[in-house]
Amino acid sequence: MENAVSLPVSDGFFAQIEAIRARREGAEIVLLLTISENGKSESFKLTIPTEVYCEKKLRRGVISKELFEELQTISRRFDAIRCGENLLAFGPNTEQRLTRKIMRHGFTRDEAEEATKILLERGLIREEEDMRAEVVNCLRKLWGRRRIEFFLRSKGYADKTISGLPELLRGVDFPKQCARLIRKYYGEVPTDRAERDRMYASLTRYGYSLDEIRHALQIL
Repeated sequence: MENAVSLPVSDGFFAQIEAIRARREGAEIVLLLTISENGKSESFKLTIPTEVYCEKKLRRGVISKELFEELQTISRRFDAIRCGENLLAFGPNTEQRLTRKIMRHGFTRDEAEEATKILLERGLIREEEDMRAEVVNCLRKLWGRRRIEFFLRSKGYADKTISGLPELLRGVDFPKQCARLIRKYYGEVPTDRAERDRMYASLTRYGYSLDEIRHALQIL
């Protein structure tokens, strides 16, 4: 595509690259542009990969409306990927959760989903590994099976990832976990009926089944 023209296009749109700057040790290029349309002027800053800059053979000067719109789309996609990388630097995210977070930074769903897909392909999103770490943390908190699964779903882990949860929990003695929880918060099993009912309700919220709670009481 030819990117330089000598005159503004006939529909009154005028775009000109004012400056070109390399950033991140040449990995990306920042374009500073002036856009005029219908008598109004506006400044734009677009960031694109260096390979796109080389492919398009960009230089300072007037460009077509079609090229400007193409560069704007590329820049939006590139910025969404950078946003995702920055979010991942603060901690692990699931595909679903990262997509939502990128959208909160002003990107469309399509842009956010495409950025997340690229980051996944680069190996920056590791749901199975991250889920194992989350499960270990949940078990430290003495959570039951159901609460762990609910928590993982609330974090946005995909069904295919959560399908591996039973294998991760294989060998976990949940009645014993429940007994430890009772000791931690009650010391001993309450003898008062009302207090005992409240304990049952609390243990259920922790994700334990009635059978697991009864077994835990037998252990105690």
